[in-house]
Amino acid sequence: MLITKFNKMIHNKTLWWFFAITVSICFVWTYSDYSSSGGGCTERVPDAVGTLYGKEISARELDRAMSFTMRLRNYHNQSSEHMKLIRREGWKRLAALKTAETLGVSASINDLTTTIGRDPSFQVNGTFSKERYKTVIESQMQVPVETFEEFLREEIILQKIGNILESCVWTSPLELNQRLTRVTDIFSIQYATFKKDKNTPVVTVTSDDARKYFDKNIEKFRVPEKVSVKFVSFPVSNFLSKIQVTDAEVASYYTNNIEKYTSSDTNNPTATPFEKVKKEIFTSLKNEKALTEAKDVAARFVTMLIPDQKGKAPSFDEAASKKGFIISTSKFFSIKQDVPGLKVNNDFNIAAFDLDPSDPEKYFSDPIAGEDTVYVLASRERQKSHLPDFSNVVNQAISMVKKESEHEAFIKKCTEIRDSAAKTLKSGQTFDKALKNYNASVSTNMTFSAYEAASSPFEYFDVILPKIMSMTKGDITEPLEIDDGMIIVYVADKKPGVAGSAEMLRPEMIGAIDRSLVTALYEDWKEYLLSKAGFMDRKVSATTSEDSEPSNEPKTTGQ
Repeated sequence: MLITKFNKMIHNKTLWWFFAITVSICFVWTYSDYSSSGGGCTERVPDAVGTLYGKEISARELDRAMSFTMRLRNYHNQSSEHMKLIRREGWKRLAALKTAETLGVSASINDLTTTIGRDPSFQVNGTFSKERYKTVIESQMQVPVETFEEFLREEIILQKIGNILESCVWTSPLELNQRLTRVTDIFSIQYATFKKDKNTPVVTVTSDDARKYFDKNIEKFRVPEKVSVKFVSFPVSNFLSKIQVTDAEVASYYTNNIEKYTSSDTNNPTATPFEKVKKEIFTSLKNEKALTEAKDVAARFVTMLIPDQKGKAPSFDEAASKKGFIISTSKFFSIKQDVPGLKVNNDFNIAAFDLDPSDPEKYFSDPIAGEDTVYVLASRERQKSHLPDFSNVVNQAISMVKKESEHEAFIKKCTEIRDSAAKTLKSGQTFDKALKNYNASVSTNMTFSAYEAASSPFEYFDVILPKIMSMTKGDITEPLEIDDGMIIVYVADKKPGVAGSAEMLRPEMIGAIDRSLVTALYEDWKEYLLSKAGFMDRKVSATTSEDSEPSNEPKTTGQ
């Protein structure tokens, strides 16, 4: 916790003595090293996390690359699998930038200012505004201007590398013509819709079925680890009465956030008049200030809980009682479960699971902002993850078996209907008549090309189009899953597109293919760079070693 760590550091005399001794040792070491080497500094990186091209990469450098890969968004709350992917992308970014430096590819001040200047997000009435630029970066993106400009500089360099790679791709005329044909061919289709609630066969499930399912899929029933916490709440509404918002602040917010109030669905964007949104902005700013005040009061409460130099501090209950705060208790919840009765996001869950009841500085949390309240948490009780007895989950098991069995039966029924319809169509019957005796809703004829449909999509467009692109007249698809059921699509006709359509689309198509190829080539190129650079990630290597290498420690036996 930031507040706890900071206070601990400034109150710890031992730490200050340690700093003094460390500085002295480092001075002697540096002077000695400087003298013995004839001057200069060695390239030692104490927090190195890996190497590229034989040079150590610091944790800070990799962290920044990962942040830039995520376009300055916070990535630390991602799952472990996503974190591995982000870390890998961070390494690839570093490799690409180091290669660009070797090739002499850079971003000039002019490149940077031109890119910033033409971004409409930083403009007021069509003109770049320095004040607007700073507000967007620091208030909305919540990063320092210097960090954003460094990120943008790297993006420009990588874009230049991409432009170089673009000159290496080539689309053959044959491939281009095949793709043009596919997107301009005219399809006429019909489809039958089968809803789950009307077409699912009746399924009977016994307790024996449930028991077999439970034994075979026992991990599906695992109860996750759960915690219950004590907390003191600071409702934002308690601070609204003493908050003041001036007309100047409201006007300034409107000016600096004009895009929020500007329509973007016409060729001539217009801003909503200030008077119409003045009250809305006033309320928003007042709530924002009240939230800040609530966080400040919560932070002062947290400070009371931090042990002094002698390790003494009031307990959570004592501190709350002293300030007249009410302590509440949450119901048990898991790390991914909504906290019962509270309007909070996953930050609350993460903070609750990070509490350590055995640590006097970690048994409580920093202030956590919910939807309309700020909270300070304290550890209470934790329930370990466990596998339940079948007797405790019989109804759940029956429900799960029934749901899966019904889904399988539904798919089977739709498949049988499809096969029957295919035979009927071959006998010369229409699609409507082939489905007449089944509980299906059949669409009217729909005629379109893939190109036209992409700009004006119809219902189930995303499901239907990929399946029929390579089909011919008279074909019928297998059952395709939709949100509340399945559909079967029949290609009633397929004809070549209108003459000239393909030629009109040729430039657009070749551009799209080239961009796709460049993207694929760029990703392959970055992977190649890692292997060429002798890339080594110490975290991954350590994990691999722990997971796969046998221990060198001698085996011991019990006495």
